[in-house]
Amino acid sequence: MNQAYFLIIIRLFINSLFMRLVFQDVHTMIYIGFGFLMTFLKKYSYSAVGLNLFLAAVAAEWSILVYGCFNSANKTSILVNVPSLINAEFAAATILISFGAVLGKTSPTQLLFMILVEVVLAKLNEFLCLKLQVYY
Repeated sequence: MNQAYFLIIIRLFINSLFMRLVFQDVHTMIYIGFGFLMTFLKKYSYSAVGLNLFLAAVAAEWSILVYGCFNSANKTSILVNVPSLINAEFAAATILISFGAVLGKTSPTQLLFMILVEVVLAKLNEFLCLKLQVYY
């Protein structure tokens, strides 16, 4: 009996460790990888790195709130754990891909508005496809 509990605890520990490692890799990709990828325009290289950090942080926070509104079971609290953080980082990645397309043409205020709209639409799309299984 004790051996079964021990194996369950070991399995939970390994799953938790794996999720933390995945989060660490995704987090590094978002903040360092995308940040220095956006330096391809010489004129906007410094502002691109700074805006990348700003946009990724705001997008991740906003994504956690939006994701919590769509997926919360009791609608009174929002669960923040490692899988929700990984999901938020992927939402930040979608924002940063769009940021690469409009780099040098938009102001930080317009980028902030883009975050607010695009995260909601991305999470709505994810909710419709994965939870409600609405396909084309």
